[in-house]
Amino acid sequence: MALDLDVVGWAPAVNLKIEGPLPLWLGDDGIVGRLACPAIVRMEGPKIKNAPLLLKVNPLVERQGTGEKWTFTLRAGLRWWSGGPVDGAALAEWLKASLPRIVNEKLGAAVLPNSSIEATGPLSATITWPTSPSFGPFVLSGVSLSREKGGTTECAGLYAAKQSSNGIELTINKGYAAKYATIRVATGSLKKVAGNHRLEFLLPRVAVHATANGITTPTCSAQLDIPLITAIVWNPASALASTSALRTALTMAIPRGEIVRTAAGGLGTLISAPILRTHPGYNAVQLIRPYSLEAAGLILEQAGFPQVGFAQRYIGQPRQKTAGKPANLRITRINGGQDLIEKMIIDSFASLGIKVEFESDSAGGPMFDGALLTTFVSWTSQDIRGIAHSSEVKSTGKQKALFPFEPVSGKSLDEALDNYSKTTTQVNPDVKMLQNVHEKWFELEPWTVLMAHEYCLIGDGVKISSKVDVLDPDWFRRLAVD
Repeated sequence: MALDLDVVGWAPAVNLKIEGPLPLWLGDDGIVGRLACPAIVRMEGPKIKNAPLLLKVNPLVERQGTGEKWTFTLRAGLRWWSGGPVDGAALAEWLKASLPRIVNEKLGAAVLPNSSIEATGPLSATITWPTSPSFGPFVLSGVSLSREKGGTTECAGLYAAKQSSNGIELTINKGYAAKYATIRVATGSLKKVAGNHRLEFLLPRVAVHATANGITTPTCSAQLDIPLITAIVWNPASALASTSALRTALTMAIPRGEIVRTAAGGLGTLISAPILRTHPGYNAVQLIRPYSLEAAGLILEQAGFPQVGFAQRYIGQPRQKTAGKPANLRITRINGGQDLIEKMIIDSFASLGIKVEFESDSAGGPMFDGALLTTFVSWTSQDIRGIAHSSEVKSTGKQKALFPFEPVSGKSLDEALDNYSKTTTQVNPDVKMLQNVHEKWFELEPWTVLMAHEYCLIGDGVKISSKVDVLDPDWFRRLAVD
């Protein structure tokens, strides 16, 4: 590509800072991660497997009595952004500094046995485990290889990244002789620059426009599945969300199909768990719960939430707990409001006799029954342990600042999550274990997943095929660089 490229609307870059310990998801990011901060190993699709990226070959595992050794050998010729070579000593230092954090965030703090790490060759480093761990060497999958140098952070990608006034600027790593265009990944709006190529990623709230003639969407060069989920997370302490049956009724009372068609302009898909349909771990047996006010109302009545007034099941009549307290829902917004979605939910629940209020203040006041949020989930693994496991979502877990309550969790879901997280650390993850996570999630219904989002791609000077496969970790490089 001869001309520079401006990339607008790529959401993962919005709050990204190339400094200090980098987020563990960065190596799996299709743009900044893949080009500037790649991982030593990564997960690839469409058949989910782990494979070397900055390594020459897959890690070598050698059994030694009750323990084992893992040897990692880098590809020759890798360079840091500053131009210096990446060697075995640097790899060993990165492993020493990063391994405890990686295992803790991916699998939990209690599963890391003692080990020793040392450089064992010009391009090699070895981890020696006196007692074999319960996980495999691909626990490093998707984690960017990086180091601290001169008070800054640098990686070993084809491009070097730096913060700019508009977001993140990618320029060719000066350690390589290759010549590629500069890529500007804007975190906000960016005026068109004459002569530059441009690639826009539009989310529904940007791509969908309300006009006098209704909802319109721009002509997309392609639509791109992304692991971005909008959902309502339910509070199990709420009377209306205290059981899986009640949470199922709440899900069935929301017109999710109409939300995708109207609020998202068709830029989304319905899913029954926070796992993308395009992923082989999605369990298609767990069907989308239908929109049915009648079925939802029946469940509510059986649970002791009858409608009151001159006629049972009269549309719009107030619903209350048998004891007489109104059955209302108070939902906090975690990361901003979505007016059209909220209105559609309010109107639908009103037909059931339930008043819904959305509020932006998540601190103080009466208890919230749920939380509306839009969040990314891990890609390509789709490992949702960090947002669903009881050890993560309880008040002392890493997600304690995300919700003003402890979300729903369960032992069977925890076990399924742990099993899948561990299989992702092997060369060939067992996607049936993710399907089992989906099954346990469906039984518990901890969230009402409103939709999985899609990007509308618009290219100016960039040729976009009608189908961009995000299970291919090199999708952006093929699109805009090669």
